[in-house]
Amino acid sequence: MDLKNYYASMSKMYFYQTVVLASGLSAFCLILLYIGRGGIFDAVVWAVWLYILYFFARYLYYGRIKGKISAGTGSNRETWPGTGKYVVQFPPGTKFAVQLYDGSGYCRWLLEEKASRRGVKYFQLQRKLDGGAFSIRIQQRNRKVTVVLSGFQISLYMLENTGKHIFFANGSQSASIRKNENNEIEFYRNDKLLAVVSRGIMPVAWQQIFSANTPVLRFSGSLDEEDQVLAIAFLAFFYVHDKYFV
Repeated sequence: MDLKNYYASMSKMYFYQTVVLASGLSAFCLILLYIGRGGIFDAVVWAVWLYILYFFARYLYYGRIKGKISAGTGSNRETWPGTGKYVVQFPPGTKFAVQLYDGSGYCRWLLEEKASRRGVKYFQLQRKLDGGAFSIRIQQRNRKVTVVLSGFQISLYMLENTGKHIFFANGSQSASIRKNENNEIEFYRNDKLLAVVSRGIMPVAWQQIFSANTPVLRFSGSLDEEDQVLAIAFLAFFYVHDKYFV
């Protein structure tokens, strides 16, 4: 899914939600009119109308952004300079998915949940530029994260959770997810900072096609493939289990 299709799907989703709520509210109002009830039901009607207005505003917003995206957006994927920064988007759907876009609007990384069996979620991570594919498993029962690269596998177990700090380890390997004082999410491997996710910090030029408050993933320095994939794996863990954070 490219950026234009992403915004089209979001616009369509909010349009359907607006239609469903408006239809339901209309039927509810007709019932109230028929039985002659008011009072607290009036407050319910006004509350639902606020939701309808919100969904309709989101529908208009995504439609407007989609209209601003030109046909060539994201097409310069090979010439776009690598900044190590990616906008984090969550496409609508029944299964968890994450898209990482560069500033040109090209989807560089795609993480998709492929299956969920016996408390284990199976993900596939694709590097869109060259077609590289990696496997990620998140085991919910013992909070195990497994990343499978070409000829190599990393498995880490969650050993500690203090609300703002989650610690993983397995033998000599360790990793952690931390929430700093700026409300940013940091990912570490063996005490080395891999990446940071923040909101409200985005280059001005990017705001032409992305919302200013969209999460931005920033890799720390020049990371090898293994560290990049591991950082994205823990990004998935955080958004699947963000209830751990206060």
